[in-house]
Amino acid sequence: AGLEKWLKSEFGVKLERLRQLSTFNHTFTHFKLKISPIMLRVSRARTDRVMETSARLWYKADQFSQIGLPTPIKRIVGEVHSTVSEES
Repeated sequence: AGLEKWLKSEFGVKLERLRQLSTFNHTFTHFKLKISPIMLRVSRARTDRVMETSARLWYKADQFSQIGLPTPIKRIVGEVHSTVSEES
């Protein structure tokens, strides 16, 4: 219920489905991080809410190769892309 309320208040969307992606470890110089990403399918976002705050920056999927993303984020984006492609 907390996630659904946050999605509604922050983005104006409704949670339709939640899917756990593959958990993986990423090692930095001084620590290890266990990452357990989740993929959310939400109702269509209201366009007046998505870029409402300067605390967020959104990119189109075809722009990811043009920006510097940390390795763990590239891995998550790749898995999301594969999952979405399989569902289409």
